[in-house]
Amino acid sequence: MPATRTNRLLIGAAAVVGIVAGAAGISAAVAGDGGSDPTPVISREDAEAAAVAEVPGSVVGAEADDEDGRGVWEVEVDGEDGRRHEVEVDDDGAVVGREIDDDGDDDRGEDDTTDDGDDDGSDPALVEGAAVSQGEAERTARAEAPGTVRRTHIEREDGLVVWDVEIDGDDGRQVDVQVDAATGAVVEVDVDDD
Repeated sequence: MPATRTNRLLIGAAAVVGIVAGAAGISAAVAGDGGSDPTPVISREDAEAAAVAEVPGSVVGAEADDEDGRGVWEVEVDGEDGRRHEVEVDDDGAVVGREIDDDGDDDRGEDDTTDDGDDDGSDPALVEGAAVSQGEAERTARAEAPGTVRRTHIEREDGLVVWDVEIDGDDGRQVDVQVDAATGAVVEVDVDDD
């Protein structure tokens, strides 16, 4: 049975839709950053406030993360109970997860066994002894590298206590800015051009 003009148009239209949909998927995959976590809508400050309301203590770090395809904040709190807590806060400001880190590491791939004297930030005294607050360090880091703060933690690096601020730069690059926790000076800027 010969194809009618209508059948040819429908087949052609279906092919075009398939090609466009495939191209859109490829374009989205290429334009993406290869698996970056979605940025939570709630501010880091609001997420930290929710975390401290759940677990009284001092915030030592916050990182944007992906939970089932939605952005959340993972906030690390050194609790008044002497333990490190990871509190997960969603975009509504609700605590949706909470863990206690009893083994002394921060579950972020930091190497606790290095012999260079560096600290992974697990010592609450580092936060309490810092003259520069986490918020001040993040403002300084964003002035150096405009963008969205993805993670901040305090650590001992080469004998200095520094705030290590990881930023998704407005230019699409990942930037790691270290800010001296005593003076507020930028100590190092590391740009990942990959």
